[in-house]
Amino acid sequence: TLSGRHQDAVVNINYDTEEINWILGDPEGWEKQYQQYFFKVDDDKEFDWQYAQHAAMILPNGNVFLFDNGNNRSKKKENYRKAEDNFSRGVIYDINTDNKTIKQVWEYGKELGSKFYSPYISDVDALDNNHYIIHSGGISSTKGKPNNTPASFNKDVTLNSITVEIKDDEEIFHMELPTNNYRTEKMSLY
Repeated sequence: TLSGRHQDAVVNINYDTEEINWILGDPEGWEKQYQQYFFKVDDDKEFDWQYAQHAAMILPNGNVFLFDNGNNRSKKKENYRKAEDNFSRGVIYDINTDNKTIKQVWEYGKELGSKFYSPYISDVDALDNNHYIIHSGGISSTKGKPNNTPASFNKDVTLNSITVEIKDDEEIFHMELPTNNYRTEKMSLY
């Protein structure tokens, strides 16, 4: 399973044959020959595709967990979302590889809006069933306005990263640091 951040796609291939099994992401703009590999949304509930994702992983139950940076939230420039109206999140998708359908089954971060928006870096980790780390590592602003580019591209920037631990849908740990951090890992002191 490969994560193509700049293609807004997670691609699963057969290691032996090198054939594509499936592609998770917004199919808009992909050539016709690839459309057969994309999932179709199979749910009436709220659903958002991921954009510029990081840390994509397959969970033991077959679901896909990733950090959705959310850059622009569209493949069409005229529909790009401004940083102050955007969000990043940890998200879990339930995928059915037989009939190529997808449901969004869990997310954290969207409700925080641009306060949690990281246009680059970041991480997620599954610690156990319903126990997750979500790390928004590249939050930055200039004069109080969220940036839509990595901090190094901006002047007079204020840095922040937010790391949360969620267990059974309850936030049990929250840390904010005045810096940008690529990844995070939970380690035992014992």
